[in-house]
Amino acid sequence: MKSTGSTTLIVIGVLLILLVCCICIIIVGFGAGFFYIFSNSVETNIGPLWNPSPTYTPEVIRPTPQSSDTNESGNSVTFVVLTDTLDALRNTYIPNNNLPDLAKRLQGKHNVPETVEPPPAALVEGAQQEFWVTNVDSNES
Repeated sequence: MKSTGSTTLIVIGVLLILLVCCICIIIVGFGAGFFYIFSNSVETNIGPLWNPSPTYTPEVIRPTPQSSDTNESGNSVTFVVLTDTLDALRNTYIPNNNLPDLAKRLQGKHNVPETVEPPPAALVEGAQQEFWVTNVDSNES
């Protein structure tokens, strides 16, 4: 009889511990929900917790082909902007996307038609033709 009573006490103790854990999880969940709701709805002007260094907007100075400036030590510095690449791009002829011309120049193919020839006769409804189907996953035809 003592074993039944002690087993009952152990079961009741475990159930009470589980009940307390569940209540704690529910309380933490409600607390997190309230914190989330109120932290998004209330405007706070606390500012950052550290003093970050100020950020500066960079100033872009594009030098002219022959311009001069002074550096930190007070010496005069002359900038020379090379325009070779820019001139080469401006003076390069870029042909249109002409497929027969591309086939001739890049692959050496001649007499490539501008468009594909239409079928010899228009198909009527219900016409049947043979064709091949390939399953590329299993390589079956």
